[in-house]
Amino acid sequence: MKKVLYIIFAIAFFSACGSQEDNREGIIIHEKAADGGLRILKTSFPDFAFTNQNGDSVTQEDFKNKIYVVDFFFTRCPSICVPMAIQMKRIYTKYEGNDRIRLLSHSIDTRNDSIPDLKEYEQKLSVAAPKWNFVTGSYEEITRMAKEYMVPANVDENAPGGYNHSGKFILIDRKGQMRGFCDGTSEETVDEFIKDIDELLDER
Repeated sequence: MKKVLYIIFAIAFFSACGSQEDNREGIIIHEKAADGGLRILKTSFPDFAFTNQNGDSVTQEDFKNKIYVVDFFFTRCPSICVPMAIQMKRIYTKYEGNDRIRLLSHSIDTRNDSIPDLKEYEQKLSVAAPKWNFVTGSYEEITRMAKEYMVPANVDENAPGGYNHSGKFILIDRKGQMRGFCDGTSEETVDEFIKDIDELLDER
């Protein structure tokens, strides 16, 4: 039954986001470098400043020397955000006691997702900052960061809920480098993604 539900969510995902995604969506990307470690897919990201579910400012300094997982969502999302939240909560739970791991979820519905909305979303998931930050900001800044992470996030009247966005989880290492990504709607690929997080924890 669980596999059937994931197939249904995957169909919703591709109908919502397939037009702008690359053809590797749905699989985990953990490319290996010559030394056998995870390949560096991108070396840096621009500065950012957003506001989280507690009304606190969140910047890149909060993730300094941290390994963190990034995604894009909105609280009223009728499709892929549900399985994404389930899978991100798995990561949260596994590393809840490890201060080296952070999660960063950007709301793309900047018109409707207020700070109280993000706080309610946090409470429904029984999670908390600073381990997991749900952030908002200007639409321009959110979509700019989505482009930096190489995923779509934009208003689309034809998409479920009115927004086109990716179901990817993006993995950033403690030096601020992109090291991998996966389909955040899939339990199986998130299992592999967690192995990559563990590999980064072992890096010196």
